[in-house]
Amino acid sequence: MTIQGPKGQFLKALQARLVDIFSFRLTSKLRHGTLTNVAAGFGGIMGVRGIFVFVIFYSFSSVLQASIQRSLAPTTLGPSKKFLINFMGKGIDGAWDVGVVKALREAMPDALSENTFIAGNSSGALLASHFACQGFTPASLAAAAELVRQINPNRIPDKLPAKILKLAFGHVPEAPIEDIADLIQLASLDSSGAACLPTIPLAIIASNGDILDNRIPSPRFDNGFPSLNEGEDIKQMDWSSFEVRREGHLLGKACTYFVNQSMLAILGNLSYENRRCEIRMIATPADLVFAIQASVAEPTYFPAQRELSPEMILPSPSENKDRFYVGGFILNTLTDDLRKVVADVYSIGTGYTPLNGRADRLIATWFLASPNMSGSLTTNGLSLKIPLPEDMAGLVSHSAAGNPSPEEIMQLGEVATRAALNR
Repeated sequence: MTIQGPKGQFLKALQARLVDIFSFRLTSKLRHGTLTNVAAGFGGIMGVRGIFVFVIFYSFSSVLQASIQRSLAPTTLGPSKKFLINFMGKGIDGAWDVGVVKALREAMPDALSENTFIAGNSSGALLASHFACQGFTPASLAAAAELVRQINPNRIPDKLPAKILKLAFGHVPEAPIEDIADLIQLASLDSSGAACLPTIPLAIIASNGDILDNRIPSPRFDNGFPSLNEGEDIKQMDWSSFEVRREGHLLGKACTYFVNQSMLAILGNLSYENRRCEIRMIATPADLVFAIQASVAEPTYFPAQRELSPEMILPSPSENKDRFYVGGFILNTLTDDLRKVVADVYSIGTGYTPLNGRADRLIATWFLASPNMSGSLTTNGLSLKIPLPEDMAGLVSHSAAGNPSPEEIMQLGEVATRAALNR
């Protein structure tokens, strides 16, 4: 493949300039002359040796140009390759994921097509739903950018000190889920503005609060809400199967996959014992809205969401039918389970933000599992990781003076994705 336009001209000029440096007195430039003219230039300087040196150098420079061309060309992994993009929760910083998608569309067009599977957890459920409903087009990217511009700390409780203060005085730290009802609605519309039931295979991940709940109600609080670090140590979680037991007795899986029909056709091939999460159907647009609510309902962010249609959950050995969901913190990729059915799937993770150590310990005390441990364990199988800055939580809180705007966060996501693709 030959690169046209300014990039192609630059590469040819670079190759010609390198030849100039070696020949010193070259009268015919490589991009305008012929091999004979160039060889003559070398021959006039060094005779036969010069010609020999030139032939070796010209071959090397051609290989170099081809290598550079390959690095600039879109990445393709074969027409039959299947892709999974995991929109991983990162609080208020969803603009990062829009930048990731923009860079992927340019560099890996095959990854965002009819061969794509989509998964999302926590705040990533919003964009997972959006792109499953509208596809990966310039118009859907613009709509996603508008969506994430509305995600900010004024609407989503993202400040840990304020949450701790509320807990200390016995107040519930979560904000009403109705505060972001318009965002969830936007994320669940198709390109015509109608309520959506996506056809692209989609899984939205939520944690099963009824299985994970390890809290001790505090007598100090009239509302019975647990105080900091009050939990009991009578449940055990098996990280290999995501099964939770109490004194050896199986309670159930730690999580649920909310799936549409096309994803059910894939994950439905796995037995209960052979997958990490239970399966709950998305059969209507209202189910999609509820799936997003269940996944964003993280502890200290939004209240737990109670399952009102337990008949939509596939049969399982779990005895607890009083299901409620507490966000998607327990699992941030679909990679391992999807690969049991689609072995060669190329899995992309948009990156996740580890919780502050105190917040991570709090959730692990209340709900048995450390989000940071889960994030570390479940991202190991990704084919492509888009790493976030280590100080992401502080760096991109765009409500604070001097920190990046959503547009700047998108650009950071683009740059990080291109760097990850070039490694």
